[in-house]
Amino acid sequence: MKFADISCRYPSTLPVLTNLCELARIAEINAEEMYLHKSESLQLLYVAAERTHGQLRRFAEEAGIGSSDVGTRGGQYGGSPALHLNNGNAHYSL
Repeated sequence: MKFADISCRYPSTLPVLTNLCELARIAEINAEEMYLHKSESLQLLYVAAERTHGQLRRFAEEAGIGSSDVGTRGGQYGGSPALHLNNGNAHYSL
């Protein structure tokens, strides 16, 4: 299933689920670009990876997660939701 197959909007009352959906959308777009399309050169693949990294950094900043927020803001989520978002973001970054 792709993001384009889903016709409903993000749930506005569930911010954790909304952020998980956004993370999945970022993963889908960039996985297609890096793995389904043949790159002409390693440089093009590197550019795609850098673009992915930038999108993930912006997502983490907006969601209040990631290593830059540990111990400072504490993010907008506490406990398990923050852990899931951090883990998803970190695993996709790898």
